[in-house]
Amino acid sequence: MMKYTFLGALLVTISCFGQNWKVSQGGNPMDGKHSFTQVSGTPSVFKERGTGKAYIPTLEIQAFANGEVVLKVSGIGIFKDRGKQLIWAIDSEPNNLYNVALYTNDNSNQVPATAFDDGYRNTTLTVKGFYFPKSEVAYFYPIEMLDKMTSANTLYLRVHSSEGDLDFSFSLKGAAAAINSMVSKAERDKKIAEIEEVRKPIVAKENAKNESKKLMYDQLNTQIDQLPFNSYQIKDMKNRLNKALEPDQDTGEMKQYVSILLVPDPSEGYFESTGNTMIYIVTADGEKKDIGYHSMDMKSEVFRELLQKMELEKQEKEAQQKSNQWRRGKN
Repeated sequence: MMKYTFLGALLVTISCFGQNWKVSQGGNPMDGKHSFTQVSGTPSVFKERGTGKAYIPTLEIQAFANGEVVLKVSGIGIFKDRGKQLIWAIDSEPNNLYNVALYTNDNSNQVPATAFDDGYRNTTLTVKGFYFPKSEVAYFYPIEMLDKMTSANTLYLRVHSSEGDLDFSFSLKGAAAAINSMVSKAERDKKIAEIEEVRKPIVAKENAKNESKKLMYDQLNTQIDQLPFNSYQIKDMKNRLNKALEPDQDTGEMKQYVSILLVPDPSEGYFESTGNTMIYIVTADGEKKDIGYHSMDMKSEVFRELLQKMELEKQEKEAQQKSNQWRRGKN
């Protein structure tokens, strides 16, 4: 955005608040007043390929008169895969992880974090929002992270990918005074209160879906425990069940699965000799989703019942075929 382009040329005052927290303040007719600070973090343990140098992270904070807060991170390495995640945490909330939900970088338009593939050395990432802790829907905004940093001692960043993790940290000594000079506590409280009002119904709806999922999982989980499979197979089905119980990607609604369906392998003689079975979860209207394919205990009552059912269906099919042949012969 253009407002960031002219920032360096228009700074007029600098204040120091301990450690590396130096706040520069300035302004221009287009963007109004703004504040800026930039600090370096602890170098990574892993070294950069080729040069052998440690990755040295930089955190940049910008605050504008309209209440907008911008967080930028650079120097956090290069990854080739597209499954990169950037995770934030602070020592005052050890159980909360803030996954970056949306950001922009110097070389692309706005993209979701799951499509992270910058391909540039030390690209600066502008964080636009985080996922609210333990949520995949509600957003947590930069000004809220900034507020939490005032009561913490250390900010942690983890860059996670299939190639491994890179961990960084920033000392927040002196950060509270610097942040308060950029955005007052009263201003932050007002903005955060507005955000929370917007977020309340979103979180409430997500909580209701999570509760529905938990209830459904518990009920189906109980049914799975009663199936004639070994402990490994049961564990595999439960893992698949947990992944299967997700909202529809198009509607966002959760389908209500009510029972488990066992379908013998249809290959001729295969179920009879191996016990191989397809396992499905089923909705009330018959829609089903696969959660496994395993060989059941062939000494179990369930196996005998399925075998009898298959034999009965086979007999009915043969009888129907004979009836059809008789009708064609008569005509």
